[in-house]
Parts: sequence; C-alpha cells; structure tokens
Amino acid sequence: MAEKTYYWIKLQMDFFKSPAVRLLRTMSGGDTYALIYLEMILLSLENHGYIYFTGIGKTFSEEIALVLNEETVDVEFLMSFLDAKKLVEYPDDNSFKFADDVVEGLIGKESSSAKRVRAYRKRQKQIALQSNDSVTGRNTDIDKDLDLDLDLEPDKENSAANATPSTSLEDDFNVIWDKYPNKKGKKQALVHYKAWRKKSVKHTNEYLLERLSLYLADLSANAWKQPMNGATWFNGRFDDDYQMPQNNGRANSFELEHRDVTEDDLPW
Repeated sequence: MAEKTYYWIKLQMDFFKSPAVRLLRTMSGGDTYALIYLEMILLSLENHGYIYFTGIGKTFSEEIALVLNEETVDVEFLMSFLDAKKLVEYPDDNSFKFADDVVEGLIGKESSSAKRVRAYRKRQKQIALQSNDSVTGRNTDIDKDLDLDLDLEPDKENSAANATPSTSLEDDFNVIWDKYPNKKGKKQALVHYKAWRKKSVKHTNEYLLERLSLYLADLSANAWKQPMNGATWFNGRFDDDYQMPQNNGRANSFELEHRDVTEDDLPW
C-alpha cells in the first residue's frame, strides 16, 4: 500500500492583517471572499500552489465554485481581485498558481510514517515525565533505539521506486512527452510524473505508454475532442476511461434493396 501524505496550512499570525485581506474584508461580502481565498490555498496544497482547470465547469471560476461549493460570482470576483493585486499567476490557459510570497512558508506536509514516529515520540515523552529519574533514563534510551528503528525502517515499495536516479526519470518522462500531442505545461507535468513514479514500483513507463496509446486512439476516433494540457493529463488523467466508438461496419455504407422489375413497371 502506498504511503499516505498529509498536508496542512500554517496560517501566518498576520494573515488577516495583510493589506490584501484587509481590503477584501472592507467590501460587501468581504468575509466570504477571505474564506474562499483560504479554501483556494488549501485546494492548491497537493500541487505546490497550482490549481488546474479540468473542463468540468464552463469556466475556471465555475469549476472552482463547484469544487468548493461556493457561488460562481463570488469566485469570479475574488479571482479578478487576486489577479489585479498580482497574487496569482497564469502559466498557461488551463492552470494558475498563487504567487510565491503567498504560499511560501504556508504549506507543510509529512508522510504517514513520519506522523507515526512523531506520535510515538510524544507518547514516550509523556511516559518519561511520569516516571522517576532512573526509569526516565531507561525509557529515554529505549525511546532513542525505537525511534532509530522506526526512522530506518524501509518502505520496500517506495524505496525501490526512489532508487531510480532523477536524471533517469527525466529521460523516461521525455520518451512519453515526445509522443504526447499537447506540449503545454511540461514543467508541471514532469513534477506530476516524478511523484507518480516514486509512489510504487508498479508505476512504470510501459503502463503510461499503453495509456497514452489508448488516449491517442480515443482522440483519433473522436475528432471533436481536443488533447488535454500535458500537465493535466500527467496529473492522473491518464487513468480516465477512454471509450472507443463501436463500428458495426454499416455506418458509412448503404444497403440496396433488390427488387425484380418487369416491363410493366417501367414508366415508358
């Protein structure tokens, strides 16, 4: 089983005192805008400050409103405000990211094993405080040994995946990228690709090439579809259910009815 990763936002003490948030809150419905602002930051955590447009909504604002269960008009106003104040950037037509000074220092994460170790240390510290000096000394030594064992305990699946050098991953990524039809969002696509490869030894280039082959066949069979932004496809959309149209062999043909015609049937 792949190890879970937990994300959180470390809210700065002066967040609500920042000029942008203060200005937002002076407006009618300002508290709602400030709340949506925080919700959007949370939404971007797993993608390092990025939010991607997948096409579920008619517009970027409508899609974010659907995800956050907020009013589209409120999200539209907030995005216009953030854009005007240079708090967001638009790398391409299908994504935007918060400016570095917005998310810098706000986002934190830890793996599930690190979380277990931290919880274990906290319990052991509480036990040590309730013991006498001699017992405390023994518990401290045990605590150190057990912590060391936990820290050094290998995650077999992830260790095998992480053994692949970074340069090799980039080479593998370029093999697929060269075949992908929409070249937008390469930098972020590479980030998603590396994260996906490192999650499991079962995440291989062969699998992605097979999925890409199905996707290209789907695009070819459905000419009305446009290829997704590369960053979007590599962010898990390669596992979409690609449906191939069924051809019964009669779609582009006519069946002629055979009839016996006599001289009496002729008009002359």
